[in-house]
Amino acid sequence: MSLLLPIRPNPFRFLLYTEWVMLTCCGSLAVIEGLKHRSIPVQHVLILVLLGLMGLRLPGGHAWVKVLYTAIAIILIFSGTVLGYLHILPTLYLIVVIRSCFLDQYL
Repeated sequence: MSLLLPIRPNPFRFLLYTEWVMLTCCGSLAVIEGLKHRSIPVQHVLILVLLGLMGLRLPGGHAWVKVLYTAIAIILIFSGTVLGYLHILPTLYLIVVIRSCFLDQYL
């Protein structure tokens, strides 16, 4: 039995699961922090859900569509930061970097 993971040509499914775990962790921390203040941050959880849904389908076609897709993700993260609960920026921006790597390969 080999301990090495098989190399697959497109690890999109694994990275999608990784993104969802990271988004779930961010959402959990936002809810925990919201519970301390006795209010659940619905808008912050909604931003995280939108980021998760964006990961279900990567845009194809023209380069400007891919740039717009990445810009929307960055704007969502920035707006969550401005609202105050999304303090885990490196994790959220890592999600954008992972997706951008896939988009770059199809440019």
